[in-house]
Amino acid sequence: MDTVSYRDLKVWQASNDLAAFIIRMADTFQGAASRELASQLADSAIALVTGIAVAWENPDREKKKQGLDKAIAQTIILENLVFLSARMNLLQEKLLGNTFQVLLEVRKLLNELLVQVSDLK
Repeated sequence: MDTVSYRDLKVWQASNDLAAFIIRMADTFQGAASRELASQLADSAIALVTGIAVAWENPDREKKKQGLDKAIAQTIILENLVFLSARMNLLQEKLLGNTFQVLLEVRKLLNELLVQVSDLK
């Protein structure tokens, strides 16, 4: 399993696409408070993608699992930031639904990967 690069992982590819979308979306936010939120969204999206890569590349199975757990937590942080963006009327309803759908898919893929890593002997 570990001979696969993190770039080949479906979850990394999906989170990378999500991060690119979120960064582009956040770049449209106007106003000081909105810009701060945009910065947090971008940082969180980048942390998700980077966290998956770092976790996957770790040769220690327990640390790999911990890293994937942190990536799952990062999806929850990102979800809350996206929800806050919608509450501040910075995000259209359609984009909100699509973003949550992708976030849930990324979380599902992370959970599946975590199970695979946990099952390794």
